[in-house]
Amino acid sequence: MHLLGWDPAARELLGAADVFVLPSREEGLPLSIAEAMLAGRAVVASDVGSVREIVEDGVTGLLVPPDDAVALARAVAELLADDARRAEMGRRGRERALACFTATRMAAEFADLYEELTGRRSARGAA
Repeated sequence: MHLLGWDPAARELLGAADVFVLPSREEGLPLSIAEAMLAGRAVVASDVGSVREIVEDGVTGLLVPPDDAVALARAVAELLADDARRAEMGRRGRERALACFTATRMAAEFADLYEELTGRRSARGAA
């Protein structure tokens, strides 16, 4: 196990990871989880903020209570011990991230929200 801390090239390191772990006490919508899922990695994260909107507990990763080191360690160990489950979660996470969290998808949703709020419809929205 390697705990690397902050790295400006973290995206490049995801390929070497078996599991992505984010034990936060507070989060908004952590893009680091979406990036890990795009890389096909199962996620273990604290169930805080909007993490549940990205991670489907038991499907794309495992959610644990914040500040519960025992639950965090169990979840990580559980995924490290089960290659098939970890791979399936990684596959499902990638599918979810591609469907919901790409820059193209997010830009389209912001455009839709803008159009809804302003009452304007673009040619894209009128179709």
